[in-house]
Amino acid sequence: MRPHSWFKALVAVMLLGACTAAPTPPAQEEPITRSDSMPQSTLVESPNEKTPVTTDSLEVSERSGSILPVIITASGTIVMGETQSRHRLIVFSDYDCAYCRQFITNDLPWIKKQAEEGSMAIALVFVPMTADGENAARLAICAAEQEKFPEADEWLATHDIRAVDRKKFANIIGLNLQKLTRCVAKKNLLEGNRKTSEEYGVERVPFFTLGSDSWLGLFEKEELQERIEAALRK
Repeated sequence: MRPHSWFKALVAVMLLGACTAAPTPPAQEEPITRSDSMPQSTLVESPNEKTPVTTDSLEVSERSGSILPVIITASGTIVMGETQSRHRLIVFSDYDCAYCRQFITNDLPWIKKQAEEGSMAIALVFVPMTADGENAARLAICAAEQEKFPEADEWLATHDIRAVDRKKFANIIGLNLQKLTRCVAKKNLLEGNRKTSEEYGVERVPFFTLGSDSWLGLFEKEELQERIEAALRK
């Protein structure tokens, strides 16, 4: 093995389970720069396995129902739960990231239930890596403005976002099309999300922070739950 090749291999393993939000040149390739000891997932997605998506469904699953209040902060961040909660789980995500989509469909529902008990609030920050991801993030935020974020969030995570017809999307989610169109066209709609992700140094998603704890990538439910509970105890 050539000198330093073992280090490159180690870095590659550490990045498994996360989507790259801001590719860096090979010579500067490093894990996300917050802490060398930050927990990172080692789950691997097979190149032949794609996140299940559907293109013909006209309904939103009942899973989207939640008693959590949803607000949009001044910075454009989506917050679910009590904004004055002592603890806030911040989730940096992208609808064009397979790991993020799996988190939304598999983990976010049970995390919402935990938040409903008042233990914490959930803040969602969008870190779109592609034009499709940005368009989906805009649709989600604009759906939140019409109090339809949970439905839009679930739909965008389970459908092909490369084929989103805005009129059809509005009909499915129950949105006013004119308001949606005006909202999506706002130039700085995602500016607050971008600034927040830069503030936290986020380059790969899904990325989570809760109090002083941070972790990167997709985890098994049991491990993710342990990390959340440990952070809440601090």
